[in-house]
Amino acid sequence: MKTYTISGWTFAIVCLLILSLPLSRKWRLIIRGEKAGGVVSEYRPVVRKHADDSKTLDYASEVLFRVGDSTYAARGPEGIRYERGRRVTVMYDPEDPGRNSILTFSALYLSDYSALPLILLILWGAFYLSFNNYSRFARGRDPGAPSGSPRLPAGRGTFLYRLWRRLTRFR
Repeated sequence: MKTYTISGWTFAIVCLLILSLPLSRKWRLIIRGEKAGGVVSEYRPVVRKHADDSKTLDYASEVLFRVGDSTYAARGPEGIRYERGRRVTVMYDPEDPGRNSILTFSALYLSDYSALPLILLILWGAFYLSFNNYSRFARGRDPGAPSGSPRLPAGRGTFLYRLWRRLTRFR
């Protein structure tokens, strides 16, 4: 019977791809957009409309940036207050500067969409650990247990020890 394992490199590459998911929502602005320096002006209320036509009031920092002779406003992530006067980088569409995005960690990763990469990372980690355990048992390293048995010996074979060893292997 042929058994498969997932290498550490494959695990790391898939993790990086999952972590890049929030960037994929703004890829056009990041690749084709222009950069401008913006300054945080104020923390103002923003009405957020939901799919069921209900509305909620949130707050977001307003960032002002200049393109040519015009001044445009970009909005930071909702619920996160940037310090007034802080300088941030804004990416904007050269054809329509009204389409813009702030390039900060909080603007890219702290949103409602960030739950998806977190869930995918947990599922991928569980798959990686369980798949590699199955293949170890199937290869016969534990002759007292049937193939695919969840039973592990005490000590170095415990889940936390194996997890720690796999995570520290990439240093």
